[in-house]
Amino acid sequence: MNANTHFTFELKTAESLLGAAFMRLMEYRNNTQRERITYRTNLQSIDWQTRFRKFEQWLYAPSSSMPLFLRSLGAVLMISGLWQLSALTIGPFSVSPWSINGQPLELSRLPLVADMLIYCIYFGAAACLILGRKSQIPLILVSIIFVSTASREIAAITSNFQYILLTYAFAALFAYTKKSCTARLVQLSLSSCYFFAVIHKLSPEFLSGHTLWAVFVDGWGLREFWIPLVQMVNPSLVLMQVLSIIVVLVEAFLAWGLCFKATRRAAVLVGIALHLTLSIFLTVIDYASLVMLLGYVLIWGLDARSPRLDQTPDQSIHPAAKPTPASEARVVPGPGKRKLRHLCPALAVALFIVLAPLRGFLPPLNWLPIPSLDPMIGNFGMFSEKCQIDKVEIDETVDERVMPMSITGRMGQIGSEREVLSLARYFARTTNVDELKVKVRMNINNRWTKYKTFTAKPSNESFVVDYQEQSVRSADVPKTRNNDCKGKTVSTSD
Repeated sequence: MNANTHFTFELKTAESLLGAAFMRLMEYRNNTQRERITYRTNLQSIDWQTRFRKFEQWLYAPSSSMPLFLRSLGAVLMISGLWQLSALTIGPFSVSPWSINGQPLELSRLPLVADMLIYCIYFGAAACLILGRKSQIPLILVSIIFVSTASREIAAITSNFQYILLTYAFAALFAYTKKSCTARLVQLSLSSCYFFAVIHKLSPEFLSGHTLWAVFVDGWGLREFWIPLVQMVNPSLVLMQVLSIIVVLVEAFLAWGLCFKATRRAAVLVGIALHLTLSIFLTVIDYASLVMLLGYVLIWGLDARSPRLDQTPDQSIHPAAKPTPASEARVVPGPGKRKLRHLCPALAVALFIVLAPLRGFLPPLNWLPIPSLDPMIGNFGMFSEKCQIDKVEIDETVDERVMPMSITGRMGQIGSEREVLSLARYFARTTNVDELKVKVRMNINNRWTKYKTFTAKPSNESFVVDYQEQSVRSADVPKTRNNDCKGKTVSTSD
């Protein structure tokens, strides 16, 4: 074979390979076009109106226990009003949940007389709910006062169960509309609560059993009747580990089971048994169990079968009125606008319920000049660890001497960075110093000691000079306690 023949053979081989590649490419292109045509045909063949109608039937599913839920909601809101009033009057300073660029917004406190007048309206609106008044006005008043109080003092809503109750109030606003999605929003609120609670409990500190060990062995939160019995049994750490795993599994089942019809009734029964058991053993869980049981009352009625459910959602609250010539001649908005008018507010509340707990897992947006909420609100880190404040120190950084300060009011409930900063601001306003240091010592599960320190200058525009947080083992710190606010616990029962 000469050189020309060899070159011709290689050229034909290359042409055949290029031709095969081109044919493969064209075949792939034709298959892709066929798949696109098939996909478009399938999309066009889908009856979207029927699917959307089924989604509406699911979303606006009525509950046979709606009247009982609304009356019970008024009673629980009465109890919540007392909680909110106590948060406003605890003093001597307030902590706003709002901040801009990492700096808490200090909202002015209203006179006590003004707060009392406002809450007279609040309690009157809650009483209207208890009496069964069929109007949105009481719920609107209660929600506005609740939100305004929580915006002025974080202690009014820092409890996760206060936050859940607020979502109930938002959901109940749809109870008197023609299409009520109240039951589904309450169901979403409960499921998200258990889902994020499970995520927080998937931590070595809780799964190791040390959190439950600290609660039961120390007798914190236990009813006095059970303390001698627990001390006599002296439960081991292995038992606490098993109980911790059981708690995580039960809450995971509740987060999943409440979403499906086949398991909803079983999940409701398990949830009721869980919270009743906690109420029997613990004193700090009574209000929390009451709020959760209120949601179960409404969810239980979702799967009930009664003639009442054959009515439309508006007929279950308002009886159907006879048509008149004037009403028949009235022009109503088109179907698209009418659906969006009911659907958009419901989706907004649903997004609030789901996205609010996610803030605790995202980095703070301190660089944005927009108001942001404290991530402690609605984080559902319930019973993930037992935190107890051991000591609060106020030091003058210039003279390096400790200033004698009496711990009063909400000073004994300092837990978050925002609260420590507000405490530093309070001392800066009430003392004549150029620079001071606020140091909080927290006991975590009797195993770790966490120090939170703010070094602050009142003349500094941003106020905070330095913030540090340090965790050390309890064996590395002195055992003696100079407890200026001994016995104050935070972020455990809530």
